[in-house]
Amino acid sequence: MAGVCLIATYGLVQNARSLAGQAAAPADPGPQGTAAWALLATLFAGALLTLCLRGSPGLARLAAALRAPRQRVPWTTGLFLVGFGVFTLGELLGLDAPRLVPPTGDAVALTGPRTVVDGADPVGEGHPLARVTHARLEVRVEAVGPGVTLDGEPLPPGERRVAPSGSVLAAGPHELRVVTPSLTRVLGGSILGRLAGLLAFVLGLRAFAPTFLARLGLRLPRGRELLRGALAWLATLPLYAGAVALGILGSQALGVPGRSHELVLLIQGEADAAAIASALALAFVLAAILAPLKEELLLRGILLPALGAVWGPRAALLASATLFAVIHLSLAALLPMFVLGLLFGGLRLTAPEDDPLSAAICAHVLHNGTTLALVALGLLAR
Repeated sequence: MAGVCLIATYGLVQNARSLAGQAAAPADPGPQGTAAWALLATLFAGALLTLCLRGSPGLARLAAALRAPRQRVPWTTGLFLVGFGVFTLGELLGLDAPRLVPPTGDAVALTGPRTVVDGADPVGEGHPLARVTHARLEVRVEAVGPGVTLDGEPLPPGERRVAPSGSVLAAGPHELRVVTPSLTRVLGGSILGRLAGLLAFVLGLRAFAPTFLARLGLRLPRGRELLRGALAWLATLPLYAGAVALGILGSQALGVPGRSHELVLLIQGEADAAAIASALALAFVLAAILAPLKEELLLRGILLPALGAVWGPRAALLASATLFAVIHLSLAALLPMFVLGLLFGGLRLTAPEDDPLSAAICAHVLHNGTTLALVALGLLAR
């Protein structure tokens, strides 16, 4: 037990430091700031207590659910794909990319690299003059030919510079202004897009599949189920933290560099304290509330029972956890996300029929919210 607890502490610390954009340092595994240590110590004590009091009953309940016979439920792969499409469309509509604005004509959205040419159309066919790219809302301009200036300063061919929002790029006959949206606006648009996707999908279920909507139990959750989800998440922390440590070691052994989450990198790029606080608040709504609702509704509410009707509960649990890990698109996070997928799927399988998702959503919200809290504490302690 002592070894498990040490792995838990080390794993949580490394995960928090990695998310905060700091390199893992074995000689200095602690997070920055007393508040972060206090939060980790509280989680550590809660994990120990929960494992001692509720570990065996919880595992026995899961084992019984995995031995249960297959239940006849409608095949919902099509419903899953429709829901995934609706949510994806909502998120795409909420995106706000940097733009190039000419004095006349429509703005050119920087959804990918753009080449300014010497023709009448600044991004049409012609001799290339400058190449404009962006990553994490940072726009960079690279001069391809002579005669390129950025805010009046010459840009030699082959040189690349960051173009702040409002800067003017002059290339040949073209004068283009760079407009970069604020991080608050980007996060706000993502929240509105995800809310629109959630509302559209739920209303669609209500209109075309009311029986299935009732089976999902989308109503006020029971306090008992919320508590069960919280305790299950606490009890899983040692296993999750060990998976984090193994994931970091595995990615390093394969030569794949670890990187922070894109959202964390965006927040780190903010210089103003008020902007960081606003971005963290919006990030909490996006990542700790809306993301769990979306993923639990699709993966555990729809896909898991559909797979269980065909393959049985064991294979369905493994398949849904694998998909949950893969969609996070990170080698280092593959094993930790798989562990979380098993946790959320297990809570779904052992939930009562009239409240199937509350425990899984609660555990998911707690995990994402705690991770963001550790990130915030790390940023504030810089």
